[in-house]
Amino acid sequence: MRSTMSTITAAAVAFLGLGTLAHAAGPASGSTSGGADRAAIDREVRAAIGELEAKNPAAAVLARRARAVLVFPNITQAGFGIGGQYGTGAMLEGGRTVGYYNIVGGSFGWQIGAQSFSQA
Repeated sequence: MRSTMSTITAAAVAFLGLGTLAHAAGPASGSTSGGADRAAIDREVRAAIGELEAKNPAAAVLARRARAVLVFPNITQAGFGIGGQYGTGAMLEGGRTVGYYNIVGGSFGWQIGAQSFSQA
């Protein structure tokens, strides 16, 4: 009986650990390996930066002073009890793309709905 409870407790802790995952970013693979995908990401990144700087001119000053800027122009998030998010983006140094990234996340709890947003 004791080993069964330990197994259940360990499984619950592991599941809760997954639920606390806010997001993880890492170098993109597969989906952004093609030139067409990268060109589309570059266009979306430039549009997102333009929109951000138009709404907040201080962001342009900050971006110029930053060593690099990681931009995810479109992150999609959805959930119904268990949720997830995914997006692709690019890192810019001096206004030039130096890498492509994916962002992935998961959550659980009282949630329902979907949204899409940008993050820089």
